[in-house]
Amino acid sequence: NMGIKSRAMLKFIPNINMDVIERSAGHGGTFGVMKETHDLAVKVGTPTARQIKNKNNKYMASDCPLAGKHLKQLEADTNITNNEALHPIELMAKSYKL
Repeated sequence: NMGIKSRAMLKFIPNINMDVIERSAGHGGTFGVMKETHDLAVKVGTPTARQIKNKNNKYMASDCPLAGKHLKQLEADTNITNNEALHPIELMAKSYKL
């Protein structure tokens, strides 16, 4: 869940190996947290989480904090074990030790 500008910014990280997954996280604003629609949000996000797992990268980043955290909830599917889903600017700061 990353826009063109974030992708362009992350390419400034030396030796970055970046995979972009262009698929819905399933969160959709409040859709992912409402009791009535949460199960559907998980169903929509699960294929995306599985793609993240197949990429086997160290970090996951999303422009949308809610979408990133929703995918992080599907950790069993993503295999992302760091503490949180990062925003691209947080990943940039981490790479430059800021």
